[in-house]
Amino acid sequence: MALSKRELDELKPWIEKTVKRVLGFSEPTVVTAALNCVGKGMDKKKAADHLKPFLDDSTLRFVDKLFEAVEEGRSSRHSKSSSDRSRKRELKEVFGELLEPGRRSLQ
Repeated sequence: MALSKRELDELKPWIEKTVKRVLGFSEPTVVTAALNCVGKGMDKKKAADHLKPFLDDSTLRFVDKLFEAVEEGRSSRHSKSSSDRSRKRELKEVFGELLEPGRRSLQ
């Protein structure tokens, strides 16, 4: 599944930091390539094939970490949206009609 621009923007700092740790220096080309892989919804094997020229022996470890970060990001966004819906439901139960759209006062 491809990632949205927002998800890619959230993932970019992690990729930059991880690329620097793996290579020992910052490399924008690798960051862009990694973002393209997850942005286009490539599976691990395709992503590894795409990134291998940049990362050599570190490719599989990097791709595993990359896909773990993507899944963690999705999980945290999913649980946050679920808890937000739950919170809205609780507020509506407490305040009832006061939360109806268009109602501007408590009277």
